[in-house]
Amino acid sequence: IYKTMGFMGHQLTWEYGYKELPEDLAERYAYAEVVGPRGPVVCDRLIAGMVLLGPSCHYPSHRHPGIEESYVCLAGSVAINDTMVLTTNAFSFFTSNQPHWLSTDKEIPALLAYAWTADPNTLKNYRMELD
Repeated sequence: IYKTMGFMGHQLTWEYGYKELPEDLAERYAYAEVVGPRGPVVCDRLIAGMVLLGPSCHYPSHRHPGIEESYVCLAGSVAINDTMVLTTNAFSFFTSNQPHWLSTDKEIPALLAYAWTADPNTLKNYRMELD
């Protein structure tokens, strides 16, 4: 995974993004915004970054009102909604407010690139919440 991030890895700020996070998820999840209102590359119409999910991670069901989201798997694999498995270079897309959850392999972490698109006000004021 560190080879995938390359030289950018040390410049990223990894965080959880939630006020309250289940303890088992806090030990297996973090994200880094690369492009967006708070990223090192400032943009008000797009948020893009990476999500790191550790082994045996179950990211609970969530949705993004007003935001369309896509993932590209950079390393490892991720099951999504019991309907697909993303492997390296695979892509998924979720429309605004579409519920989805993620789950990783028992032994192998996964690294995803994500992108959110929405109007600037939605992206600037968005608060992450689990279902």
